[in-house]
Amino acid sequence: MTEDFLHYLWRFQIWNAPLQTSNGDSVEVLKPGFHNTDGGPDFLDARIRIGDTLWAGHVEIHIKSSDWYAHHHEKDPAYNSVILHIVYDNDVSAKRSIGTTIPTCSIREKFSKNVFETFSNWRENRGFVPCEKHLQNLSESKRVMLLERLNIERLEEKVNEILIDLAYNLNSWEETFYQHLLRSFGLKINAESFHQIAKRTSLKFLQKHADNRFQIEAMLFGQAQLLNSTFNDSYPKALQEEYAFLQQKFKLIPISEGLVNFLRLRPCSFPTLRLAFFASLIQRKSQIFQDILHIQNVDDGLKLLQVDVSDYWKTHYIFDKLSVEKPKELGYSARYSIFINTIIPFLFAFGKLRDKPVISDRALGFLQDLPAENNHLIRQWESCGIPANTASDSQALLTLKKHYCDQKKCLQCSIGIELLKV
Repeated sequence: MTEDFLHYLWRFQIWNAPLQTSNGDSVEVLKPGFHNTDGGPDFLDARIRIGDTLWAGHVEIHIKSSDWYAHHHEKDPAYNSVILHIVYDNDVSAKRSIGTTIPTCSIREKFSKNVFETFSNWRENRGFVPCEKHLQNLSESKRVMLLERLNIERLEEKVNEILIDLAYNLNSWEETFYQHLLRSFGLKINAESFHQIAKRTSLKFLQKHADNRFQIEAMLFGQAQLLNSTFNDSYPKALQEEYAFLQQKFKLIPISEGLVNFLRLRPCSFPTLRLAFFASLIQRKSQIFQDILHIQNVDDGLKLLQVDVSDYWKTHYIFDKLSVEKPKELGYSARYSIFINTIIPFLFAFGKLRDKPVISDRALGFLQDLPAENNHLIRQWESCGIPANTASDSQALLTLKKHYCDQKKCLQCSIGIELLKV
């Protein structure tokens, strides 16, 4: 038996027999209370009728009632408002710090053992997701509703991340968006190093030279510590000289050398090329956050990110190494990823935080208009009977896998909770 399973039973009141205290008094739950994930009793502000008396207070849950003393609750005044002690095994009476005895209810025989067996099997399952054999029991209407909820949860999590950076940037949406946008250009492997580059290179500095892509490149490559070699080509030599001037002008402090990674990347994903793409975007759209606020459809958003590179990068992927000349543009898959992982969350956050529901609703609409991502995780979900029809679905499923399935948080997962009820 686990405590989180007992929490699940209490939260959703899944009983197959009436509840009674150890004294034989009936227990009628009018309101189970709010699940408390911080310090203090497990469920707050419950309303429970015990016998003929209506009680208002908190509920504490343990596997054994003696855990009350193991956790030293008998010494903590915060637990004096506990009105009911829910336990699996009642081996001792629990008392408050003021000496009064708390009504105790053992639920050992009050729920279906099949539910706990299913939950235990999920915990032991080493498959793709713990509940994969039960997913066929999820109705279409429930699947749609639960995926919508997970997508909102993902976006709300993004809002919290944006809030932290907004505070760091003195509530500047332009600066915060720029930092997150450059981070997304770094792909997964260079996301953090690109984020650090953005934090050390204010957008205002780039905007002062927005008409000169060469100077923007000089700042970005210099801040990334990619101009420290002895070069043969004239272009990186010129970038070195320009960066030395700009570094002194703006008092720039580059990131630590070696943070930008080239390993296990295809040439089209090299950080040199990604920074060159970003320089092109800043030259063309230095006030890009204002532009995204006016995006009305998906095509406009993807077109906004359609950028090429300067002449040098048409024949290079890294400095001093010539390659076959070819035009290079930020591809659809890269623009798609940046759009759903950065632009849409910022639109949603701006609409929520500025009380402009038209903008946040537009962001949700974009996710419904975009096709689902096509990767091995989404294909595995489909093989389990959970297809992704839109980007909203695929984002929800990626969130589900990462934050719930991989961590076996079945009892905090809306789908897991629903399936255990079946």
